[in-house]
Amino acid sequence: MIMMTEFYKFHGRGQGPAEPDSCFLLEADEGTVLEITETHGKSEFVVGYCRKAIADRWGVYCLEPFRRVSDLALTRSWAEHCPSAVFIFRAVRFQLTQEEEWMRREE
Repeated sequence: MIMMTEFYKFHGRGQGPAEPDSCFLLEADEGTVLEITETHGKSEFVVGYCRKAIADRWGVYCLEPFRRVSDLALTRSWAEHCPSAVFIFRAVRFQLTQEEEWMRREE
């Protein structure tokens, strides 16, 4: 069973309740990861995952981000890590989800 709990909602650059000079660390416990989702209309899409992020009023800086990649037959999946950190300034939601086997594999 995969648990998903909303962990943090970023309302977009310059929006939301965060004070202008504040920042904080979002960090998943061992065995979990932060799933990053973006909403378009009535649909929500997973845009990536990370284990840590730094958030402030202007954006979220995702450390060690990765995404799910699968073969053409959709029989194998693995984590494709980004070569550097990712800065998100659009509205996104972070959900805490259990780490799965494919998240620990690299191709």
